[in-house]
Amino acid sequence: MAMDEDMLSVDRTVDRIVSVVVGTLALGVFLSTFNSSWFPIDDPDEAVTVLVPRVILICLIGLSVILFVRSIISDAKTPVAEIVHWRDRASWSRLLKALGVVLAVCLLLRPLGFLVAMPPAIVILALVMGYRSWRSLIAVAVLAPAIAWYLIVDVAELSLPPGPILQMLGLY
Repeated sequence: MAMDEDMLSVDRTVDRIVSVVVGTLALGVFLSTFNSSWFPIDDPDEAVTVLVPRVILICLIGLSVILFVRSIISDAKTPVAEIVHWRDRASWSRLLKALGVVLAVCLLLRPLGFLVAMPPAIVILALVMGYRSWRSLIAVAVLAPAIAWYLIVDVAELSLPPGPILQMLGLY
């Protein structure tokens, strides 16, 4: 098979190490959430304090497994477009822009509210990172915050900043 100019050989050892370390740590913390010290009340049916950490840890464990499996089954060839070259200014510029978006969201989350601040933040962050499929981007930007709101506020009974719009409409 001839070497394609758009593909580069990449060592996946770092991916394997990171996936094993992060997955093991996440699994350890996940198992520790079944300890009675996580329950503020002596009611083991009270899942509010452990639901969100468990969901996050399950996602982290799943991503670690995906990274590990991908590092094993990949043919050690990666498209040039997926490789970040940290020596060029474009990669650093993209990283700093993404951090700026995250900082702006942190500052605007309380004044605007979760459901108002997150959709534009998702769109801007995706555009900064180079994502260009508008149809799926808009769908994710609208659905992800709505699903997160439902899971966190309604299911887990935790609070997120509603913002003045939801308060003014009497929805929160």
